Amino acid sequence: MAGQRRLRLEARPVPLNQLDERQRNGFHQVLAFLEAAVSEVPQQVSTNVAVNGLPTGPFLTQARSSRTVLVSGGRGTGKTTLLTTLIRALVQPEELRKEVVYGQVSELSKRLVWLETLDMEALDPSANLLGAVLARLENTMGAMSVEPLADETLSLVHPKSALPDIRLELARLQTSVALSFAGNLKDRGASLDQDTYAIEARRTERERLSINRRFCQVLQNLSAQLDRKPEYQSPLFVLPVDDMDLNPAISVQLLELLRAVQSPHLIVVMAADLALLTTIMRLKYRGDMLRLSCNVPLDTPVRDQVDELADNALTKHLPVAQRVVLDLVEPAWALRYRPEPDLPSLAAKLGHLRFDASTLSLMGRTSEAITLPGLEVRFADDEETIARVSGYSWSYVLRAPIRQISDLYLSLEEENVDPLALLRRRAKDRIRDLSQGFEGMRQEIFIDHWPGGWRVIMGSRHLGPRRSRAYIGCVDIMGNEGLRDGHPPANPPVLRDASWPGLTFSTYWGYERTVMWLAESERLWVGKPDAQFGSWIAVMTTILQEALDSKPSLLVPHQKFRSTWPTLRKQLIDLQNKHSVPIVRIWRERVMGLRESDKGMAGSAAKTALNLPPIEP
Repeated sequence: MAGQRRLRLEARPVPLNQLDERQRNGFHQVLAFLEAAVSEVPQQVSTNVAVNGLPTGPFLTQARSSRTVLVSGGRGTGKTTLLTTLIRALVQPEELRKEVVYGQVSELSKRLVWLETLDMEALDPSANLLGAVLARLENTMGAMSVEPLADETLSLVHPKSALPDIRLELARLQTSVALSFAGNLKDRGASLDQDTYAIEARRTERERLSINRRFCQVLQNLSAQLDRKPEYQSPLFVLPVDDMDLNPAISVQLLELLRAVQSPHLIVVMAADLALLTTIMRLKYRGDMLRLSCNVPLDTPVRDQVDELADNALTKHLPVAQRVVLDLVEPAWALRYRPEPDLPSLAAKLGHLRFDASTLSLMGRTSEAITLPGLEVRFADDEETIARVSGYSWSYVLRAPIRQISDLYLSLEEENVDPLALLRRRAKDRIRDLSQGFEGMRQEIFIDHWPGGWRVIMGSRHLGPRRSRAYIGCVDIMGNEGLRDGHPPANPPVLRDASWPGLTFSTYWGYERTVMWLAESERLWVGKPDAQFGSWIAVMTTILQEALDSKPSLLVPHQKFRSTWPTLRKQLIDLQNKHSVPIVRIWRERVMGLRESDKGMAGSAAKTALNLPPIEP
């Protein structure tokens, strides 16, 4: 209902069929990483000799492997939605009984224990990160009714005996972590005598030295105890970390911690923007180097060297092969988007768009031009319409983070809203982003269309296929408003050389429409004589006829393309009889010129058909 207010939905678990393609791919990728981690649990055996149940010496395992998986993407790309959907699927696999992945998820769920999500955005920068992890482990133990503490008071710093109580082991470890990482020994140092300070310092270092081994031992013992429960089989603990990049002060610290206390019984699945993490890591390393240089500014070679060091460190923390990248949603998915299954799609909400007036002219004869009225696009909530709309670059204004698509949907529910105005606002912002750093080079933009798609070059920078297409589409959406803002007018290339009779357009969508319609027409002419001529003339004549009839179409022509030479001849004769204007006369002459021997037309049927009667006075 127009004017109805609706609250924007935040990230939450959704049914698998509501994930877009890139999220579904990410879902399966993370499942595969978790299966690989689970398969290594029984193989990860310490080679050190145990003393009182704890390994001693350098903690090296026979098959140490990375224990972090990154779900990467920009703001609003659906990272948290993917993460929460994955957790729900593996905690409540029965909800996926009708899904193909049910068997895989059901088996994997018996091997996983999910800890409470560590939300980095809400975490205090001064927080004890390892303490936060241990607190989540303690909370999970309580929820699973693991052995309670003994009914006796014991010192957690110097216990009298080592009871086989996992809760007690964890409590001791938490105490050691508090002493090692959150103690105030440094602050109290000035008030302590030397002997007392030395004793405290040695105790702190002893506690710190044993933390990694004891952390692994607690997880191993807890996994072994849960293995006795019928619902688990040698479980692996999974720590989800959300918004890893939104707490720059401690994000690098967490990465370093997770690498330092690796355990074969723990894997971390984190969500973050890799580009932002890279910037944070580089700044951290630059700051470290600046302190080493006593604040002497770093020159370019040193900065480059430091950045390379930071990038290598990030790769060590987050291996490239263990990254799941969520890109922007594609236009087709955006058009199908609906906040709830029973609500209309975004395509239905857009309703219809009316583009600015444009022009059509004969190749090489811009003086013979036709002004086309504002072309209207009517959206329909069906796959054929969505597929056709997605073929145009202007639909790429919808290639955006899913959160922005959700915001656009909410905006369309307001009263008296103009869908085209909303899209133009998005297009304006997108052009500004694409042109950032090249504002003074707008007259140096080179645009071409080649077999791989559009190619936009600003100065010496190639935007790449997708960004080029987005730029082209934004120019079409902006229309005359873009010209008023100082952007260069659309300048589509010609489809063939000037010796062919053809049409040119003042919009990129006009060019794209011709390319798509030619592909359809060529399929109709397969196996017929002089097919390359017939399909070409059929499309160009149809476009010209619809323009002269003031009924231009964008998605599908109002009439079928002629697919035989006799029917094409009749269309050409009808056109010249109905519209006795200069552009039709010139078109007729150029089409008839294809019969000349140097053009390559071989069949008599084509030449006969193009021997058109003279135009009646």
